[in-house]
Amino acid sequence: MSCTVAVRDLALTRDLLRRNGLPLRQTPSGDVFVPAGAALGAAVVFRPAVPPAVRPR
Repeated sequence: MSCTVAVRDLALTRDLLRRNGLPLRQTPSGDVFVPAGAALGAAVVFRPAVPPAVRPR
């Protein structure tokens, strides 16, 4: 099982997780995740959020 979270700043998120002692891994696409064993049984994947498209008025 896993959960994916979109974040505004992946580098900042990675640093925050490391400072809090969580083990991190990286996916082939560059996303960062905390393995299931360190996250109570469900891997948590962090990926950059895609900004919403600007709609013309």
